Amino acid sequence: MTEVEKLREDLEIMLNGFEAAITQFRKSQGMKVEPQQAHENLPFNIEVIKWTEIQAPDNPKGPYQKSDDVNSADFKALHKHIIEQKTATGKPAIFIKSGASTGTYWLFQNGATIGRRLAKKKT
Repeated sequence: MTEVEKLREDLEIMLNGFEAAITQFRKSQGMKVEPQQAHENLPFNIEVIKWTEIQAPDNPKGPYQKSDDVNSADFKALHKHIIEQKTATGKPAIFIKSGASTGTYWLFQNGATIGRRLAKKKT
């Protein structure tokens, strides 16, 4: 990867962080937030990763899904994306907009397992 490509990627990560912060601020102030289009240019397909549903009755946030599908190239690309976003933002989880797979994604403490909680669909 050239320096220009690395800089472009870093700027894209930074801009995504700014957009998320602005959206969160607008919501906290009761301002109208326009829905954004699904995230394009994701280097992976979340739909093909194998996910296991975890009911977690003790978890106040409710059920979630996890994956350790390490043989999948899409899993590896998502894993790398989470680490890059986590490093750039300093936050333990990231929000990905990707159609039916829109939700919050994070790494478990073992560093190899990905967790996700899908966003609730508005009715």
